[in-house]
Amino acid sequence: IISSVYGEFATQVEGGVITLADIERCIREPMITSDYNTGGKHVAIDFAAGGDSNVIVFRNGNTVSIIKEWKERDTMKTARDMVEILCDLRISKGIQPSMVSGDADGLGLPIIHRIKELGWPVNEFHGGAASTDKMCKNYITDCWINACKKIRNRSIIIPDNQELKLQLTSRKSFQNQTGKLQLESKEDMKARGVPSPDIADAFCMAVGDPAHGLLTQFQVPLPRAKSYSGYF
Repeated sequence: IISSVYGEFATQVEGGVITLADIERCIREPMITSDYNTGGKHVAIDFAAGGDSNVIVFRNGNTVSIIKEWKERDTMKTARDMVEILCDLRISKGIQPSMVSGDADGLGLPIIHRIKELGWPVNEFHGGAASTDKMCKNYITDCWINACKKIRNRSIIIPDNQELKLQLTSRKSFQNQTGKLQLESKEDMKARGVPSPDIADAFCMAVGDPAHGLLTQFQVPLPRAKSYSGYF
């Protein structure tokens, strides 16, 4: 269904944050420069339960990859699965807890607490908090606007993933009563039949820098979980 209606649907979203044409051009013609391997590493995690998806996205310099997307109702199993993936990324990509941020609003906070107990004191990303950018309502809006700006400038390499493209182009933004930019809420998206943009949220978080000030880093490491101690 996505394949047959994707192009038509994506071009009909009035007030969308970014267009399909911008995304496709970034995929086809990235502006590869000498700084493509700079900018550090950042892993972003978006949590869900039930019908929505858990997502892990990895940015290495200016290259962004979707590591895994899956559904799981058991939140504690989600935490264990996340830790296993993070341990693999530590071995294969040199990822450290300071390079990881997780969505800490709502359901995500207890999962992050469990991940910390398992030996990964990751950053907490609070998307609903006020943004340091006076033009944006909150941090998640800030992340989406900056990520989409980099796509339009073709300054990042992004995966050619249909679901990511659909989610990025289907979310709207608007100027609120105080004159700030604000993203359409997930509740409003659901009301018009659009699924939760889990992959796009993690993608936009990953494009940002974990040291940008959008995150609250857990400072004191918790005891390492015995089952994962071999990785540290």
